[in-house]
Amino acid sequence: MGARRPAPAISSSARVPGDDTRGTADTELRQVLPCGSEKSVTRLVELSSGVNKGLLHSVLLHLCAHACTRPPTVRLLLAQALSPALARSELSRTSGSYPGSVAGLARRALEALCHLTALQPEVVSLLMDRTLLVDNENLSTPAAAYSGKGKNRAESRSDRGSTRVVESGAGCVSCEKHETNALDKMLLRLAEPDVIKNAATLDLFAQLILATVVAAKPSAVLQVDASAIPVLGEAAFRSLAVALGALGAGRQTGERLMGALQALCTHEKNRRVCVPLLLEHLRLAAVDCCKNLSSLDTSDPQGYYNGAVDEESSYADLRLLRLAKTLRSVWTASPISSGQSASQSDASKPSGSSGDIKGEGKFATDSTLSCVVGEDSLWSLLSSCLASIESHHTAASKSMSSASSIPPALSRLQPLVEAYFVVHAPLSPPSSSSGNSIVDQASAAHRGRPGLSLEGSSPPSEPWIEFAEKHRNSLNAYLRQDKTLLQSSSTFAGLVAFPKLLDFDNKKCYFRAELKRRNANQRHSTLRISVRREYVLEDSFHQMVLRRPDELKGRLHVTFQGEEGVDAGGLSREWFLTLSKQMLNPDKALFLPSVNGLTFQPNPASGIQPDHIGYFRFAGQVVAKALWDEQLLDAHFTLSLYKHILNQPIEVKDVESIDPEYFKNLGWMLENDITSVLEETFSIVREQFGEMLTIDLKPNGRNLSVTESNKHEYVQLVAEHVMTKGIRDQVDALKQGFHELIPSDLIQIFSPQELELLLCGLPSIDVDDLRANTEYTGYTRDSPQIQWFWSIVQGLCQEDLARLLQFVTGTSQVPMEGFQSLRGMNGPQRFNIHRCGDSGRLPSSHTCFNQLDLPEYPSSDVLQRCLLSAIREGFEGFGFS
Repeated sequence: MGARRPAPAISSSARVPGDDTRGTADTELRQVLPCGSEKSVTRLVELSSGVNKGLLHSVLLHLCAHACTRPPTVRLLLAQALSPALARSELSRTSGSYPGSVAGLARRALEALCHLTALQPEVVSLLMDRTLLVDNENLSTPAAAYSGKGKNRAESRSDRGSTRVVESGAGCVSCEKHETNALDKMLLRLAEPDVIKNAATLDLFAQLILATVVAAKPSAVLQVDASAIPVLGEAAFRSLAVALGALGAGRQTGERLMGALQALCTHEKNRRVCVPLLLEHLRLAAVDCCKNLSSLDTSDPQGYYNGAVDEESSYADLRLLRLAKTLRSVWTASPISSGQSASQSDASKPSGSSGDIKGEGKFATDSTLSCVVGEDSLWSLLSSCLASIESHHTAASKSMSSASSIPPALSRLQPLVEAYFVVHAPLSPPSSSSGNSIVDQASAAHRGRPGLSLEGSSPPSEPWIEFAEKHRNSLNAYLRQDKTLLQSSSTFAGLVAFPKLLDFDNKKCYFRAELKRRNANQRHSTLRISVRREYVLEDSFHQMVLRRPDELKGRLHVTFQGEEGVDAGGLSREWFLTLSKQMLNPDKALFLPSVNGLTFQPNPASGIQPDHIGYFRFAGQVVAKALWDEQLLDAHFTLSLYKHILNQPIEVKDVESIDPEYFKNLGWMLENDITSVLEETFSIVREQFGEMLTIDLKPNGRNLSVTESNKHEYVQLVAEHVMTKGIRDQVDALKQGFHELIPSDLIQIFSPQELELLLCGLPSIDVDDLRANTEYTGYTRDSPQIQWFWSIVQGLCQEDLARLLQFVTGTSQVPMEGFQSLRGMNGPQRFNIHRCGDSGRLPSSHTCFNQLDLPEYPSSDVLQRCLLSAIREGFEGFGFS
């Protein structure tokens, strides 16, 4: 017996050239099944068992590869998929066997059509062809389709252009020419009970409709005329809207239906019909949601917290969210004119269409949907419910900032919160395409706002920003539960433009996910380096300086010469820590320690080191590589250097992190009259390797005296020189190396303090050791406020403990010998708490003295709220001491 020959593969290229030639054989695929055999083959779909699905689909694909058998095959499959509920006896007479459920028959036919549309483009074209359906009656039953009953083709062609009466949204009646194709039939079937209640069947219809519509959408590259997009009637869009809100529509089904609607609405006529219908359904869903929220019993905190709700309430919330997302996608779709003039377009649009919403058919894409959706009562009620949950849950501040799960009642409201942001967030969020990051686009007025300072491009009066600020804890709890909500196409994506609304852990997750997404299509070879432990800086520099930035992104493999260790991750970690220590070693002349010895900044005299600019570029690459590989460095930089990396403006108060005593002197100069007290010029004297150098702060500055009238200019020039001009080349080189691996727009979501935590990690803070080495002024160890303070600090997570240490001392680094070795401006200086009388203000700090000014608050709750607000939002609260 000879070997069995495998069947030839079917592809889009294996089809008959010239479909208008009936029966012409293809050169790549010979027609095996004769014309007329499609009736027998398609009847196999009616069998509920005994037929191999893959084999059947292959045979159907063979039939659709030829011009003579393709149309009848597709027509017969449509008859099986689109026919309404049929009597079992009729199907038995048609197929000669008992086929099982009608829903099963429709699903099998739909599966076959989906398979054909995925592999045979001509099938998609047929679904849009109005000559495919000989007569509407031919799809009423499979029997009619098989027997060919109905009008003849000539009669059907003459009837295709029948007039259809359509009622517009305003109640007016208009007549339009409407031709029926398979897409119309599929859309109308969506709203029928046997489809909408069956999740599997509904998803198959959505898949088939999406494939058909997307194939008809004009290509922006080819500039295809918009007439390729089918113009649908109100009934079809109403059916789509009903299907979108169906209980059986899962996430994938909803995304497919939304994609089909967005493609259809690129035609302006479809858009005018679709938008009012979506608004109508959305407002009805909003009414249901209002009723559900009003019925919640907020007087019982425990019951409300548990969030016991029925399935119908949750379904109403999900329906509102899906309709809002669809309306947003349709609203922002770019309409394509069909070539007619504006006057013709306006004359042809039905009265009451969505073109009336924003004036003569124009849709605003630079505003929000709230201008047309409204429903302020729903959003006010939602905000009240969120506030009730947050107030009833006494430990919300702690649990919702650290736990992986969120309260059930808060989870219950998530669809409504997402719907709020879909409706109110800007349709065109700020982007970094212009070269400036989103954070760089912040307005000066917004930055100067008292209280929470937000960074972004929208004014502070926008309702959605105020909503997000009010319910920040709840929003961050949602983000911890679902890490995808910050992605560019997700509900909370607009919050990325306002990073101070996001907690550090959510920023970190977003940063790493976005960094991987941007480089998902890149493949990098292993980065292998071999170094001597005592010369790890020099060896690493010479081996990496000639590498391209893309090469540095590869997996790091380190070998220490003369040692037998194999790098499985441990040697790489050791390399980062050892290299960072050598890089900051003052003997290398690259960095200088600040007065407290804990932080470092570039050395203005680094030129003594050969190729010092190359070393600073290498230092930037090392810092970026540590972020890329999620490794930690033993390198704490000054606040001003972190700001340089983040492209944030440098301020006079940043001098404090370098030299607290010098900062105090500058502050005294600004606060007092210096006439006849100080004799300074616009120059500074710097020691460089034993030699005293005089540097002018402005042209001929050494001969210009500092007076009471120009002292502010002097202070500004001094600060600018110390932190920027005096080390500009070094900073620019470090930034260049850093941004070769890490995009500048992505890293700027962090504050300088958060960047330090990202690079150096959360320190291990021993609260008992800190408490034992704390001094008090105005308080005693037994004062109620001190007892409350330590009780609150004991309950803080490591992130907030690091923030507290940063707030009081200026850095999150813990001395090697513990808090007994904490240093200040004048040498050893312990952590100390001072009493200040104004209980209406937040706690403040003086980092040069490691001092926390704690007002005499009346209760533990007030102290906790104010302390957390200070350490989380008070990084810019430094003042002259």
